[in-house]
Amino acid sequence: MDVLKPFYMWAGGKSKLLKFYDRELPDLTKYSHYVEPFFGGGAVFSELYNSALASGTDTEFIINDINIELISMLRCLKEDADGFILQLENLTNEYLAIEGKDARKEYYYRKRREYWGSQDPVLLYFLMRTGFNGIWQTNKEGGGLFATPAGLLNHKTEAQVFQRPLLGAWSHALQKTEIYSVDYKDLEVPENSFVYCDPPYRGSFTTYGTDFDDESQKELCAWMEMLVRDRNCAVAMSNRTVDDDGFFESILGPTWEFHYYDVTYTAGRRKRTKDGFEAKPAREFLVVSSNLKKRRG
Repeated sequence: MDVLKPFYMWAGGKSKLLKFYDRELPDLTKYSHYVEPFFGGGAVFSELYNSALASGTDTEFIINDINIELISMLRCLKEDADGFILQLENLTNEYLAIEGKDARKEYYYRKRREYWGSQDPVLLYFLMRTGFNGIWQTNKEGGGLFATPAGLLNHKTEAQVFQRPLLGAWSHALQKTEIYSVDYKDLEVPENSFVYCDPPYRGSFTTYGTDFDDESQKELCAWMEMLVRDRNCAVAMSNRTVDDDGFFESILGPTWEFHYYDVTYTAGRRKRTKDGFEAKPAREFLVVSSNLKKRRG
């Protein structure tokens, strides 16, 4: 079975930070479940799933995202991988047969309008793979559905659009995974789970179809503390600092361990200027609960 890795681009994905996260994330053999309430791009899920598979652990997986479009796509791949790949192959062949960027743009936007009517999860995946830089955007015309503009549209081969073995590996992994689309607070988290939270970042330039203001961040922190206190869960969260104001540190307190990483945003959460957007330096962090530290040790 192929090693799992993210199978679509996602602004804010954690692939580049995994080499740092690996030092802090736990061995899943110590937990009954792995729970990810804000699924997004699935980089951390991939990493921990690969580790669990290699160690032979029977840890169960639960993923959730309030974005029902994304979840519908994952469910479709889980339930009918062959049909998913066949339909995607047909779309990709149509697309690759088109010569010239202008003609490909017309095809992309025609398919995007088609998606707004059908909400076809395979068509969504095609649009995500050919849209702009892994960013999830919506607009009024699309009724709040995926509406990201076209990307470079310079693909030459099928493998640049999708990879059959990777989709097969994901379908296999999702057979062992419960998939939900609810508000994270409504998610049933089993006792003794490891829970990884990757919410919309504080002060983010990117939206994911939902607002997540400071009050929402505080509510999430309270929910995380409840999981530790009442359900014997270990919890980690990714987020970002804003002007080093100590917002999360003051809420979670000294029993939580913060690990900071300097990054540069080149897509998604870029800085708006009078000339457009520019790369923006930022400071992200991974915060972990005290009981995770003890079990990791």
